[in-house]
Amino acid sequence: MKILHPEYLWMAGGLILLIVLWIVRPQREKKAVSSVWLWRLSERFHSKRMPLHRVKKMLQLLLQLFAVSAAVLLALRPVFRVPDAGKEYIAVVDVSAGMGMNGRLEKAKESLLRDISSRGAGTEVTVIAAGSGAVTLLEKSTNRNEIEHAVARLQIDWSTMNVQAAAETVQRMLDGNPEAEIVWYTGRALESDEIVLRQTGDTDCWNAAVNRLSCSRQGVTTTFEAEIVSYNAAAELTCALYLDDRIAGARQVLLNENEPAVIEWDIKNASFAAAKVVFAAQDALQEDNEALLVMPAEHAVRVLLCSDEPFFWQQVLRAFDTVQLDVRGAAQWEDTFENYDIYVFDGTLPKALPSDGGIWMIHPDRLPRETGLLFGAYQQGGYLELSRGGTQRRLQLENALISRDIVVQKLHQINDTERFEIALTAGGQPALLAMRESNGLARVIFTFDLHDSNLPLTGDFVLIVGQLLDYTMPELMNDTTVNAGETVKAAVTPLAKEIYLKLPDGTLKALPFTPDSVQFAPVQPGMHTLMQLKENGMLQYADFVCRIPPRESDPRAGEAQTVSLVRVPLTEEEKTARAEQTDRMRDIGTELAAVLLLLLLLEWMVYYHEQY
Repeated sequence: MKILHPEYLWMAGGLILLIVLWIVRPQREKKAVSSVWLWRLSERFHSKRMPLHRVKKMLQLLLQLFAVSAAVLLALRPVFRVPDAGKEYIAVVDVSAGMGMNGRLEKAKESLLRDISSRGAGTEVTVIAAGSGAVTLLEKSTNRNEIEHAVARLQIDWSTMNVQAAAETVQRMLDGNPEAEIVWYTGRALESDEIVLRQTGDTDCWNAAVNRLSCSRQGVTTTFEAEIVSYNAAAELTCALYLDDRIAGARQVLLNENEPAVIEWDIKNASFAAAKVVFAAQDALQEDNEALLVMPAEHAVRVLLCSDEPFFWQQVLRAFDTVQLDVRGAAQWEDTFENYDIYVFDGTLPKALPSDGGIWMIHPDRLPRETGLLFGAYQQGGYLELSRGGTQRRLQLENALISRDIVVQKLHQINDTERFEIALTAGGQPALLAMRESNGLARVIFTFDLHDSNLPLTGDFVLIVGQLLDYTMPELMNDTTVNAGETVKAAVTPLAKEIYLKLPDGTLKALPFTPDSVQFAPVQPGMHTLMQLKENGMLQYADFVCRIPPRESDPRAGEAQTVSLVRVPLTEEEKTARAEQTDRMRDIGTELAAVLLLLLLLEWMVYYHEQY
């Protein structure tokens, strides 16, 4: 027991004062009685009721003593220590996809609750869900209901367990209490002297999975390849290929134990948006019995070409299937432009630049003030070369300039190009510059006229324009298949206003983003859609598939991973200070207050009985 307010010990003098008052109070008093009172008193004496009367008198004194004592204790605030207080139990529960096999996670929950029940009532429990990241569901709680609720919230996130993230979370807690007990519940193999490993699930169970689905085209034939593996047992399975939910073929395959097998389908004139390979089997994990594949959506790029001599640009832009091209001469220009993704101005510029799309300026007669650039005198050109300066260039023409004899006869001199990236040079002078505004819109400047170069006569011209299109209108995603829990980085559409991720269950999730990119980590297996709403109301989207990581389909524990944790022992002074801070005390003030009221009520009842 510990007294929180010893300064109120002086109140205990009230007990001595009460006893003194009982001693010095008058024991006799004059009272008028009837003439037969003595006979009644004699009768009571002979009936041996006298001891009971003394007990009542003593009971009144005892009740008053108890009442004063309760008041003193209420002021002193005595507390007592809960058994096992200060002990901490950190439970790390693996919620990766592999824990979905044969109810591994449910078994881990049951084991966790049993382990907690075997500890003392005052043990502080922390519950950490270890999936693609580490989420602390409960921290240092002794409440049984809170613990059970946190355990019930543990759910599979279909990713691979991030051991490092979980270890870092545990380490921060160990820094606060090096004596905490750490128990890790998982079906994987872990190594560490600082943890207790609870293996859950049967590592010998059978599970089959489609690890990969891909396709390639050659002529009119599309070849689909699916990699299937059967763990811990040989199996014979029938696999079906679906194109847009229509069955396109089936194969029966005999799988050797733990050996991947590749199945192929050759489909002629295949036209599809999504493909799926699936097999039916009562194995340990049903969610990996199919694989999806989506084809990248080709979004139309609306391009406005403003030129009085559009031949070269018109021919090269029409070589791209995704480009929707409109051509206008100088006489057809308007003061305002809108609803185009890219504006190509050849030879001159409008008074006001468009604000809703990328702009290519081809040897303009002037440079807009907002670019911060000024044309100088004409300079003698030279061979067109890739720029070698800078490592942070975002427009990288890596596959351009296959020819080494592209010549620019003359070009404008430009100084102070700090805001721009120099992608191409001619005779040491900038020939192609590019930049991206904070809103994502691209600005591209050619400092020479195409008629002063042989570039349009080479295949490099098509390569350069293709990469400029990608730079100005970047593809949202490069990959159409990602692993659950892995961070995905996607490009941001110019003038993007809102970005959403549509989950397989139809839920829309808003994503924060920067003008450069958006990052997210999907965890639900199935088809996802990344949607970007632009300020002009247009919507650009990209479909992709989130799959269970192939490693999670293997029920075997696998190679042991090391959990790196460090316990720094506390000094005696730190232990003493920590004991004073972490001792969980139970305040008995409420109970004493209730006892005090009860005693006062009993005393009043005794007094009323004595008087009336």
